[in-house]
Amino acid sequence: MDVDVALVPAQADSWGPRVCVMVDELRASSTLTTLLDLGCPGVLVTASLSEGRRLARERGSLLAGERKGQTPRGFDANNSPTQLRGMGVGGREVILCTTNGTAVLSRLRRMPSVLVGCLLNARATAEVALRLADRRHTGIGIVCAGQRGRFALDDTVASGLIVEHLLAAASRQGRECRLTDAAHAAVRLRAAQPDDLTALRESGSGRQLAALGAGADIEFCSRADSTATVPFLRPGDVLTIAVFEDGGDGDGPAGRLAGRGAPGPPSTEVPPGAADRRRPDPSGAEAHSDSSQPGSRGPVSPGRARYRRSP
Repeated sequence: MDVDVALVPAQADSWGPRVCVMVDELRASSTLTTLLDLGCPGVLVTASLSEGRRLARERGSLLAGERKGQTPRGFDANNSPTQLRGMGVGGREVILCTTNGTAVLSRLRRMPSVLVGCLLNARATAEVALRLADRRHTGIGIVCAGQRGRFALDDTVASGLIVEHLLAAASRQGRECRLTDAAHAAVRLRAAQPDDLTALRESGSGRQLAALGAGADIEFCSRADSTATVPFLRPGDVLTIAVFEDGGDGDGPAGRLAGRGAPGPPSTEVPPGAADRRRPDPSGAEAHSDSSQPGSRGPVSPGRARYRRSP
């Protein structure tokens, strides 16, 4: 199975049909995953503030978003996973206004399946992507949202972890993933970082959030594999994100709300070939840590992503 990483969104334009994963680590992907974890039945995504306000007014939805890191006038919350966790969503629909995330999702809507990945749900996203690619007999493409069309360190580090989990999941099935140079580069770039939290803090997005006093979001987003919730793009005219549900018919997501994976303690079992390292070790020894801690690179668990089959 072929696995590619678009280090900037434009690189995905030449792709044929494949299962895609959109990664906007700081913060759209992490916020979407958190909202669904909190019980939100769906998130409508738009880049337009006026469109967001209109949708929220007409649908009675909560309104979240940002412009240059600031909460727009009249919005209920910023594009902040920690703020949204603090206020709760109470099972309400949310309208999320985000520029980069919306642009990439719009770009990918022609693809047969589009998932939303980040460090928080990297393992679960890899498992679902592999299952869908098997059904559709396609490859997998991970798209870094970037910053204004340019390379972003935080997105690439998260993509590297998703690729690592794809390799581990395929290995458990006795299969091989064929990585492009970009996919190899994402894995190597993550391995070169001291840890995920440091990488996020040193990224352009991380520095901007820190300057705005949103350091808590950076720490929260660095908690690798802390949830098994996998958001996906529901087919339709409006960009709508829901929890992945296995339709059981071989055609991918069914488009209905499914079980969410609340954060839990990490497994201590490490499958062969797992490449979670705090830093490169010339001796080949792996140093594992508790993945419930910010930025840590805990062991890869072979547990399945949490989702349901339709009756």
